[in-house]
Amino acid sequence: MSIVLNRMGKKEEAMKYYNKVIDLVDKYIPEQIFDNKIQKSISPLCWSHAMFVIATKELGCL
Repeated sequence: MSIVLNRMGKKEEAMKYYNKVIDLVDKYIPEQIFDNKIQKSISPLCWSHAMFVIATKELGCL
């Protein structure tokens, strides 16, 4: 989501999603973000970790 928003010129909103993922890291990067405590993200998933690395580069957070 961060990558798409950044490419649409919405970097501030992209950074909100990016930082939300960082806030939710609990040993592994979550695959999905939920706004409630009932749903849990599947973790770990290799592709979600890889996409986080790509988003980090895309947003210039290296």
